[in-house]
Amino acid sequence: GAMSRLAILLSLCAEQSEADDDAEAGRSAARHSQLVSIIEGEWGLDEIWTMRPLLTGNEITEILKLDKKKRDDGILIGVAMKASLDWILEQPRPKETSKEDCIAWLNATYSKKRKFGEE
Repeated sequence: GAMSRLAILLSLCAEQSEADDDAEAGRSAARHSQLVSIIEGEWGLDEIWTMRPLLTGNEITEILKLDKKKRDDGILIGVAMKASLDWILEQPRPKETSKEDCIAWLNATYSKKRKFGEE
């Protein structure tokens, strides 16, 4: 997005001001261009800060059979929402992660913990 592009542009400007010659400046520009391509293309991270959790609190409540009126369950819902977003960001292409994959991860991660009374 705008801020990440600005940060990369400022980094490029700093390197350009320190370049000894046009060839070094060209290599620096190419590296920065490649970095943008990797971030946005290969990693699919353009505008990643706009990403929202794939599951709502109500969906998590239903999937894990929680009661949001119970204090511990309410806390677990919030923890699971944050953890699910972290899990999505750990995937090779976060924006392509499916809701079904997230549900499977949620069940695998939290169903076990609930059985043994862990949080």
